[in-house]
Amino acid sequence: MIDRGQCHTGRHDRPNTMAIPGEVVDLESSNNKLNCGERLLTLLDEVEKRVELLREQATALDNEKRILLTTLNEVQQSPDLLKISHAEKEEFHVNAERLICRCLTVDIVISTPRTTSQEQALERVTSMMKDLEKKVAQDREDTKKLLCTFHNACLPEPCGPINQKFQSALIECTADDQKKIRKKMELWVKASGTAETNCDS
Repeated sequence: MIDRGQCHTGRHDRPNTMAIPGEVVDLESSNNKLNCGERLLTLLDEVEKRVELLREQATALDNEKRILLTTLNEVQQSPDLLKISHAEKEEFHVNAERLICRCLTVDIVISTPRTTSQEQALERVTSMMKDLEKKVAQDREDTKKLLCTFHNACLPEPCGPINQKFQSALIECTADDQKKIRKKMELWVKASGTAETNCDS
């Protein structure tokens, strides 16, 4: 329990600061009018924001890694390789493989703690999205409407009908999983061209 009376910061044992990449959070500089407990709680609030930012940045880096690897794999299948000499082609593949190996040395792990019920909910959501993905690939008109109901289920303010089964499972997922699923649904909607219809039918 935090003692809101006397504040023992241990200034004789260690610096009264906390090092964070890009910035050092001072335990006393934020607001000297606050008592010890309030300062510490304020510090935790500031650090929590930085932790969330760190996770967002790590996620962005992981996505960048995936994009780079996909690009390198695709470029090795480029028809333009048929238009260059054998020596140039060999040099190209050597450099491409070198870059792939370099990219694979970057290991980014972002774990999402889940309860048993959240794991089960994510499995249900993933299963429904796989079924939806198969239907979307068929490019049928009724599938676009179904896609809209899934997308609307992810929105705080739906602009049309929602898929109740999908929404009930999604609500049981973690906040991080909900964000990822909503982002994927947004990409599907844009790719299918249903965004222009506002999914309101």
